[in-house]
Amino acid sequence: MRAIITTDTLVTQLTSYLHSLCLTLQEVRDTYEKTQDQKKKYADQARRACEFRAGDKVLIDFHMLSNSGKQFTSKFSPKRDGPYVIQKMVTPTTCLISSLEDLEKTMGKYHVSALTPYCGDSHEYPPPIHPLKRRGRPPKEKPTALSADSSSPEDPPIVRPPVREEARPGLRRGLRQKKSPVRYE
Repeated sequence: MRAIITTDTLVTQLTSYLHSLCLTLQEVRDTYEKTQDQKKKYADQARRACEFRAGDKVLIDFHMLSNSGKQFTSKFSPKRDGPYVIQKMVTPTTCLISSLEDLEKTMGKYHVSALTPYCGDSHEYPPPIHPLKRRGRPPKEKPTALSADSSSPEDPPIVRPPVREEARPGLRRGLRQKKSPVRYE
């Protein structure tokens, strides 16, 4: 804006308007930064500072749904379950969780906002009310390959359909061949 104002090609009547516009934009930026600082200050007052490390015992927030068929009301169920162990910190806000019985088996990734430090007796751990299930797809099973010697005579031989020969080479089934343009002389 200053470069535009200082050039001689600018109409002098617009110069005062552009100066006031620059001042207004600067005031808006300052006001916006002040409100951001105030919002951050008030948000940080309610934030709990808690850093987790690998090996810490935590409770996990879980959200049970009510089920009238089983006569279960989520309103009366506990909001956290555990204890579980932090296996590894993936990022400063994400960690891998494992059960106390099997520390090598990962139960899933959780954000630190869903975790609460476990403050119980270190010798006796109550069992989880609703134990976590491993999240995600199960790993693919590798097919067992049968060699020619190990096949049993009771298995029927594998019959594959014969390969169809195309009517015209270069064409696939269902596609039409483009016609070449007709030239008139």
